[in-house]
Amino acid sequence: SEPLREWAVRHAAELPVRTQLEALLKDSATPRARAGAARALGMQSGAGAPALKAALKDATFEVRFAAAEALTGVGGPGARAAGLPALVEGLT
Repeated sequence: SEPLREWAVRHAAELPVRTQLEALLKDSATPRARAGAARALGMQSGAGAPALKAALKDATFEVRFAAAEALTGVGGPGARAAGLPALVEGLT
């Protein structure tokens, strides 16, 4: 269920699992898992910004949007600027 997924994302973001989240974002076969990893990375410090930038090229829109949304909150102005075009694409 969606509430359970959101709970898992919030709690994963609190754990020291950045490397595992980056691997999940890059390699998971399921878009939902990749999008969840992007959201969790976005809740962590800016260290995940390079992986989130790479996810902006994911084949699945849901993943690109989650990465863009996450970048608006982490990684400084350069990362935010990278995420804004994907957010605009999703809103138009």
